Amino acid sequence: MRPTPAPPAALQVLGTSTGWLLRPPEDAPAPLLVHGPWPVPYLLTGPLALPRPRQGALRIRLAYGTADGAAPLGPPLVLSWRAPPPPPPPPLAFFDGAAVQISWLPPPANVTAIRVLRDGAPWRTLGPADGTAADPDAPPGAHRYALQHETARTLTDPSAETLVTVPPPPAR
Repeated sequence: MRPTPAPPAALQVLGTSTGWLLRPPEDAPAPLLVHGPWPVPYLLTGPLALPRPRQGALRIRLAYGTADGAAPLGPPLVLSWRAPPPPPPPPLAFFDGAAVQISWLPPPANVTAIRVLRDGAPWRTLGPADGTAADPDAPPGAHRYALQHETARTLTDPSAETLVTVPPPPAR
């Protein structure tokens, strides 16, 4: 009988909007064997992407070694997930001659922060009681503004975008 190796120091389980990414620890003494939603075991020697169900749980079992001689690493690891809340409504945004003015509807009570995105990248994070923001530094050209709601446990997908055009400064 072989001794059971110690469990990995840090199996990384990273959540994405479409699934999970499992990464074996750098110091694993042998490849990890994953029994999960597949008909056969999968040898985990590098990152493995798992699909995320719309709602529910995925049970996987981890072990060290090969398919014919794997040492279990305890009970199954259960990855559970609930569908994220829907994205917020798009912001209202316009250029007032000096800055882009952005406003939005009040968020649900569980929202802890509002993320304002400019051209697909985070621009500013504000409190849930804030209902407006001004962007005086927007360079001339077309810009897309969107919102994300942040709660203690989730971040929504971005809202639909609102397009604003900032004209070039007047010639002198």
